[in-house]
Amino acid sequence: MTRKRIIDSKTSPPHPGRVLKDIFLDEIDISLSEFAKIIKTTRQTISQLVNCKRSMTVDIAFKLADYFQNDPDMWVTLQKDYDLWEYANSKKAA
Repeated sequence: MTRKRIIDSKTSPPHPGRVLKDIFLDEIDISLSEFAKIIKTTRQTISQLVNCKRSMTVDIAFKLADYFQNDPDMWVTLQKDYDLWEYANSKKAA
C-alpha cells in the first residue's frame, strides 16, 4: 500500500500485534508465556504487542520471522503503515 493510500484511508491499518494474535498465535493455540519462551523474549513484551500497547521492533520482527518462516520486513512494514496512519490522523484531528 502506498503512503498516500495509507494516510487517506478511513480505517487504520492493523497493528502488527493484532496480526500476530489473530492470524498467527490463535492458529497455533499457544500461550503467550510459552511463545515468548520459544522466541526468547519476555511474556510482557508479547502481551504488550498483542494488546497493541507496544510497537514492533526489528529485534522482535526477526524473531517472529524466524519462528513463522516469513520475512521480518512484513512485520516492520505493518508497524510503519500503522504509525503513518496514526500520525497523519492525529494531525487531522488537531
